[in-house]
Amino acid sequence: MPSKRERGKQRKAAKDIAIANRDSVAAVTNDAASETILQIQRGNTIATRHAIDYAPPSYAESGILPSILGFLKRCETESFAVVIGSVRGDLNTPVYWIKLLICAIEHEPSCRMQVAQNIGPMVRSMCADTTRLFFKSTKHWKESILEFVHLIARMVLKTDGRLYPEQKSVFDTLLQHEGLVESIIQWSFWGKEYRPDIAGLLSSQHSAKIFYWGEKVSSIIIANAVGIMGSPRDKKMVEFIFSLPIVSKDYDPTCMVSYVAGLIQLLKKIDDKRTRDKYDTELRVLVQTTLDLVDKGVIKEMIDFGLNNTTDLSSAKFAVNMAYVMVLQKTNSSIDKKILANDTRVAFAVRAGLVEMCLSFVERFGQSRLFSLSRGDENSLFQEIQRTIETVYLISLHKKTAKAIASKRVVIEKELLRLRGRDIPNHSDYDYKDKKLLYLAKSILDLSGTYCCRCNKSLSKTEVLQCNGCSGMVYCSKSCQKEDWLNGHSLTCNKKLAIDQPGRFQGLYSLRGVQVKDERAASKLKELKNNISMIQLKLFLDKRYEIQSRAHSLGIPLYDCVVVFDLQKCPPSVETKKYTSAYDASTSKHFEETRSKDNITCIYHSPHFNGESGTQFVPNISMQRLFPHEWLSGNRVIRHTDGSYTIKK
Repeated sequence: MPSKRERGKQRKAAKDIAIANRDSVAAVTNDAASETILQIQRGNTIATRHAIDYAPPSYAESGILPSILGFLKRCETESFAVVIGSVRGDLNTPVYWIKLLICAIEHEPSCRMQVAQNIGPMVRSMCADTTRLFFKSTKHWKESILEFVHLIARMVLKTDGRLYPEQKSVFDTLLQHEGLVESIIQWSFWGKEYRPDIAGLLSSQHSAKIFYWGEKVSSIIIANAVGIMGSPRDKKMVEFIFSLPIVSKDYDPTCMVSYVAGLIQLLKKIDDKRTRDKYDTELRVLVQTTLDLVDKGVIKEMIDFGLNNTTDLSSAKFAVNMAYVMVLQKTNSSIDKKILANDTRVAFAVRAGLVEMCLSFVERFGQSRLFSLSRGDENSLFQEIQRTIETVYLISLHKKTAKAIASKRVVIEKELLRLRGRDIPNHSDYDYKDKKLLYLAKSILDLSGTYCCRCNKSLSKTEVLQCNGCSGMVYCSKSCQKEDWLNGHSLTCNKKLAIDQPGRFQGLYSLRGVQVKDERAASKLKELKNNISMIQLKLFLDKRYEIQSRAHSLGIPLYDCVVVFDLQKCPPSVETKKYTSAYDASTSKHFEETRSKDNITCIYHSPHFNGESGTQFVPNISMQRLFPHEWLSGNRVIRHTDGSYTIKK
């Protein structure tokens, strides 16, 4: 048996042999790795593909990453054959270099910033989607575009699809490359409908993947630009995305479809509820944070979605809510940031079918148990429709909206008539909700139309005779104009205010919160005043029985009554008071001294939306008109089948 000393010598000898063998293997391995890296730098196909399949210890420190980035920097000015020829390689496509970049950022996150800073030439080449040249070759662009999109997505996203704080600097650096944001947003529209030129180059599978990654990265860009509670972190970026055309201007310079309108078009084609909810959220955020950028295209697409693509109560509620938001506009006042209805937007929405959409939802979902059910801070579909109709009503006397309603009058009347005649289940709550919304929609029509200010005859455009003095009163004939002149219009014609004749004048007498500070504001006020003048007699005749009944209950003659119409309520309310209750002491005395016992006084309060209010309330105007109280007698009023009246002369 070997002695203890001999056994120690044997162990030492074995250890020395193991160390020698290890050093020999390491030397061989290092030599092989160095040779592989050298081959990659020489454009060798086998070595490059091996590095993709088997990640080296470090892409950056080994020199692989700088070499690949160096090759890709030449993609704008040199062909691939020239670049490969310069290193005497045999690689036949640059797509492997992009795949190596993806491997580098996946296995070595510290490489992300280096890649983000050095891929500018490749970004410019790949984002030029009309020339489509990568290393001066359409072939290389076609075979590389999917991996390029994948690279950008992996630069921005982690596996769960969120942007983490440590990626923010990489994200910001990446988006600074010219044309990248536009391309990312437009990737979702690289289908046959929008870009048949690109769709023809790519397989359906590749197109689907590009759409998927484009949609993912777009969502991250939007979420990063929009802060908490809808306050934009990067307002310029949000505005840029909102108005960006969905098709490259180089391909179609006439394309006016914004990203938001395109998003609604995509929404129409999606059946999956989870995906649709995600689009709903993104769309809501974009619209609410950039209200000023909402245009006709966005409103039209949203209403078309509501009319033709809503399949359930949830999507109907979304459509009504978004349509309501889109017709609003922030005030310009630095004092008060209220959001008010916008005449131009409401008018376009009405022409696009906003009222018909609301009525269709009443028919389709009015019998649902969830129709009027609210959840937390979320309104029910009933409340959304009610709010939308009331908004249209409140601005229906402004010029553009009034014309829009007039153009849709026949269609809306037919729809209301059909819905009122349909069978409704015997359930009081459903019946009440349905009838209330239909009644509100009818109120919009009651405030529209052109009527003779003296006899209430409904007038077409060719029948209108305007007062030459103020252009605010319209008549069907010269005889009606003369009668109205003698009945009090002579006191206020072409005058801004008439407060010294409270019992005799007719016209505008109060501006509460209305700022008439420029020519445009004065024009808007005149439009509103003219439209109110044309429907005053109609409202008076519609409520004649209520007025007579109230005067009788008060036990006073009609000439002692003041009838107050509040057009700020939908439907408009009417209240009949004794003049001493309607005016203060001094005004009541003046009224009594100057009134005519042949007439009854009517006052009309109307909201005034000019988008420039600096007050804490909606501005309004008040107008006063006098009508012969004998017109309240039914035998002097002829009611026609269209609902209009004619006064017997």
